[in-house]
Amino acid sequence: MQEHTAHLGAEQQTARDAMVIRHGFEHALAAGDADVIRWEACPRCACWGLFWQTPTMRVACANSKCVDAKGRPSVWTLAQLAEHRAAAQTARSRTAT
Repeated sequence: MQEHTAHLGAEQQTARDAMVIRHGFEHALAAGDADVIRWEACPRCACWGLFWQTPTMRVACANSKCVDAKGRPSVWTLAQLAEHRAAAQTARSRTAT
């Protein structure tokens, strides 16, 4: 896929990478591996306290100080988590020396 999309702009390539990451999350969770979420840092507070909530199908941060503007615990969709990771990878690759 990367070979066939190498001509795309940076933003579109980041979106492509996010899609691949999200699919990886989905497949791991479907196989019963919720630990895949724990390897990701929280997009809001950067701590390593993320966990998968099966009933809501969302990722939540266990850090009690990591809340949104309304004081609710931070939660993320798999797509949001994947977009955050893809953007971080793109930023790292651009600044690598």
